[in-house]
Amino acid sequence: MPPASDTVQLCVKGMTCANCALSVERYLVRQGLQAVQVSFADDEVRFQLPAGKSLEGIIDGLERIGYPVVSEQQQQRGGPSPVQKKLGFAAVLSIPLVLAMFLPFPLLHNPWFQLALSLPVFLLGAEHFGRSAWNSLRSGVPNMDVLIVLGSSAAFVYSVAGLIAQLGHQYLFFETSASIVTLVLLGQVIEERAVRKTTSSLRALAALQTGEVRLLRRSPEGREERVSVPVAEVRPGDRVAAEQGDKIPLDGIVLRGDAELDESMLTGESFPQPRKPGDAITGGSTVLAGWLEMEVTAIGKDTVLSGIIELVRQASLDKSPVQRLADRISAWFVPVVVGLSLLTFLLAHLVWNIPAGTALLQAIAVLVISCPCAMGLATPTAVAVGLGRAAQSGILIKGASTLQSLSSVKRVILDKTGTLTSGAFLLEKLELLSPVLQREECMQRIVALASTSNHPVSRSLFNQLSKDSSPYEDLLHDIRENRGMGLSGLDAAGKTWKLGSARWTCAPNEEPGPGDVFLSCDGVPMAALHLRDQIRPGAQELIDYLHKQGIEPVLLSGDRETRVKELADSLGIQTWYAGKRPEEKLQLVQTLNAEVPSAMVGDGINDAPALERASVGISLVDSTRAARDAAGVVLLGARPDQLIDAFALATHTLQTVRQNLFWAFFYNVLAIPIAAVGLLSPMLAAGAMAFSDLMVIGNSLRLRFKKIHDKSVPVHPRYTPSANPANAFFSGEGVFGPERPPGKGMHR
Repeated sequence: MPPASDTVQLCVKGMTCANCALSVERYLVRQGLQAVQVSFADDEVRFQLPAGKSLEGIIDGLERIGYPVVSEQQQQRGGPSPVQKKLGFAAVLSIPLVLAMFLPFPLLHNPWFQLALSLPVFLLGAEHFGRSAWNSLRSGVPNMDVLIVLGSSAAFVYSVAGLIAQLGHQYLFFETSASIVTLVLLGQVIEERAVRKTTSSLRALAALQTGEVRLLRRSPEGREERVSVPVAEVRPGDRVAAEQGDKIPLDGIVLRGDAELDESMLTGESFPQPRKPGDAITGGSTVLAGWLEMEVTAIGKDTVLSGIIELVRQASLDKSPVQRLADRISAWFVPVVVGLSLLTFLLAHLVWNIPAGTALLQAIAVLVISCPCAMGLATPTAVAVGLGRAAQSGILIKGASTLQSLSSVKRVILDKTGTLTSGAFLLEKLELLSPVLQREECMQRIVALASTSNHPVSRSLFNQLSKDSSPYEDLLHDIRENRGMGLSGLDAAGKTWKLGSARWTCAPNEEPGPGDVFLSCDGVPMAALHLRDQIRPGAQELIDYLHKQGIEPVLLSGDRETRVKELADSLGIQTWYAGKRPEEKLQLVQTLNAEVPSAMVGDGINDAPALERASVGISLVDSTRAARDAAGVVLLGARPDQLIDAFALATHTLQTVRQNLFWAFFYNVLAIPIAAVGLLSPMLAAGAMAFSDLMVIGNSLRLRFKKIHDKSVPVHPRYTPSANPANAFFSGEGVFGPERPPGKGMHR
């Protein structure tokens, strides 16, 4: 038995519509389970098992109410499903009954022969649909199986009564009873296969974790050899080799070699990503060129890819407001249909004097054609396809409700550093402020101080200046980092050198002049460094897209006014705010969000509260852990222009949901009157019901290939951080080092 509060995941078969899922959900809630989530689209049920509850008892209870639980091995085994087997049995017996309507063979028209053929099909239908129908009635959420059982039973019982009373063939509808069961089973089989396609993106991601790898190991003679082994046999610390064309299903660190990887399935990045010794590799990558040897750091559920798959699964279980509305409608739809069917029979037979047999067929047709499957499938199938396509594009959307909120956003509030800008700074000018220090000496001391820090400014200065400076290792000692201020160290003469902000590096009576970062010696300014923050690839495309869609971009930063204004002007952003502390950011986001639904895009610890309060929080994968956890959308490619796909996918997914719901309602509104006046036989009604489900599923599947916006994919300069950003998403380590301090400035 799992410990208390552990999340249990089960594969539950037999759920064919939203009402089935509601029945399962209500049963589990009545058993005292918590955090119950049910998805009939992929047969998945999750809940938290309280202490003292037996998982075996819960599984037995689900099977008693008609929803068998299968193991992961049984699910992956393949072969015909139980529904497919039942369909084959029912079809063999039903086909002769239907042929009797067209062929003159006496045996086919013998009523006892028809009873013998239809009885097994009727009993099969009663077993398959009846248990689910009865338990849905007990749970208070009657499902479509109630309508099927009522229609099939009415036709069968009426036929048996006509046979016993010897009333003639006009009172025999054995073929109707059997064909209803067979056609609905056929619809379920087709629907089962079609629904599986809506979650194919998730399965494609999961498939990246399978297969074999080349494991490096020592032979008894001491030689190194490569052995192909299944992924399941690899353990952390093992060494794996990969060559051109190989798939890498595990996370690791490159030990030797140089290769270019295709990470498009993980991050949506279309460009090959170079990897060299020391770089991180995420499972799911494919070697396009070169070779490498890596040490495995994570396997199974600990890999980055497993974390992404888990987030997408959790998101697919989340219900949007539109879906919750459809579920409520489906819950009362069945009782209304039963009432309409009864009313049809009474009016046809008692008011319009239609024979009882014909009136019964009209009532049965109303029951069969009105199954609310299409309404139940309308939202989850579209959401599953939308979330799956987003994941394959490197966009993690944490739930259907987030998807719906994203589609209604009218304003996007963008943080500056780390979001629109890369956090990597370019040294534009090094200005010497003292004649006693030569340029080469100045660069040596800057590199010596910057080499000890992971701060974005320090790393940028070190990367640019270390190539051109002389050896620096022994110039300074006792180097310390003062967070939010800068770096300090002592030289051989005991003088204190500082690199950082003007107010910290220079004495109060010293006026260093303009500059972004200063180098000082014992409080005397020695050099001023003028920096420029690099704009992220894709930032301009995003702003242009927002303007085109009528969404207002707003720039929000803790940086000083001149920098914020310069960036806003260069990107074409009219509204900007500078010098905002974290609490001011939070208050401003709340104010702007109260005016219109707003999304907040941020990357730092200080952005996390604002991300929580916006209608939608959005974070890049190389953001801090706090920002990613607070965000509802995470861009794994770390490119702002991925938001274009996110907005477009959200819009088109909600459009698809509305189209599906319209079709489902329109179908029922149109079909029920047609069936009620006798223009549809029960067999045609069963076929039409299955067709309506396929229409909804087919419309959802269009999202997999649909062109969602006019923007062509831009050619980005290659942007590859020193570590794979996807690993930072789950490791909690930002690839650009510690969080920067909030800037000061003016507010506009």
